[in-house]
Amino acid sequence: MLKRAGQVARAVLVAPLRLVPAVVMRKVQGAYTSGRMRWVSRPLVAVLRHRPFGPIEAFAVPGAPRVRMVTAESRAIRQLYWCGVQEHAGVAAEIWRDLCRNAGTVVELGANIGFFTVVGAQAQPAGSVYTAVEAHPGSAQVLRRNVELNGLSHVTVIHAAALDVAEPGHAELAVPDHDRDVAPTGGYVVGHAEGVAGRPTARTIRVPTGPAAGVRAQADLVTLDVEG
Repeated sequence: MLKRAGQVARAVLVAPLRLVPAVVMRKVQGAYTSGRMRWVSRPLVAVLRHRPFGPIEAFAVPGAPRVRMVTAESRAIRQLYWCGVQEHAGVAAEIWRDLCRNAGTVVELGANIGFFTVVGAQAQPAGSVYTAVEAHPGSAQVLRRNVELNGLSHVTVIHAAALDVAEPGHAELAVPDHDRDVAPTGGYVVGHAEGVAGRPTARTIRVPTGPAAGVRAQADLVTLDVEG
């Protein structure tokens, strides 16, 4: 009942927001991320961030202009668009960039929509290799689009859950009920995660799996952002 009420409330909110022109979205976003009149733009951002992107297909991330992202229904992408790199990642983006500058082979487990993938891959030296692994099919699709948008031909995207298994197979990926995005966060592989008791899930997705040891073996640098 509560879940249904939440869905109805969101639909009621989003419907009139679709009437807001994209040019207004861009002006509010620019005012907020530049710091100009933030006290005025902050409440507008809190409302407009629920508006679908519509004709806006891609954008340069405020605070990281070399990083371009496609638009999609994703909490991470909405935060990057409306708030920029500082509020989304803080100093973590700069730290990851610095680490990747000296790493010829990088493996990222749990790449989601690929923000850190793009940041790290852009910083790598020539001739490097970057492997980004993502279990959720929607997130993996957005990840691929962001890699292509930024022209990162040395990045390989693997759609799979990297597990402590000997051979490739399949598993059930649970997606929290509250997250209906195309590229959600907080999903976990059933039977391979701890500390997820407070995340009720009524739906699972069958996804391919692969041995984590295999992709980590030859890496100079490995990062993990996974549940488990």
